[in-house]
Amino acid sequence: MKAVRPGMKDTRLRRSLNKHFAGRCAGPSYTSIVGAGANATVLHYINNDGELRDGELLLVDAGAEYKGYASDIHAHFSDQRPLLESSARIYDLVLETQMSCVEMVRPGVTHDELKNHSVKC
Repeated sequence: MKAVRPGMKDTRLRRSLNKHFAGRCAGPSYTSIVGAGANATVLHYINNDGELRDGELLLVDAGAEYKGYASDIHAHFSDQRPLLESSARIYDLVLETQMSCVEMVRPGVTHDELKNHSVKC
């Protein structure tokens, strides 16, 4: 997060992550997803060919493998505070949906029920 700057390409950010993983672990545990702006809303976006503009949200979905453990980190963040109004609305909507789903989690609630609830939100 400290290295992210407006004007950086998704590919550069992904390479930086993978280099970080390779220096400390066995490498990435799966194909890293790094998407800026509109690409930060695309599920399983792997083109990594966009550019981060000032104030846009950045999606990072990545993980490293270490001693047989495959980690998974998913984050949306921005280089700018406060967020642009449009980015802030998206961030708030996703956070509200996540928290609503977390409140539903209990024995007997299925993954499909959580998924369907998140889509309705």
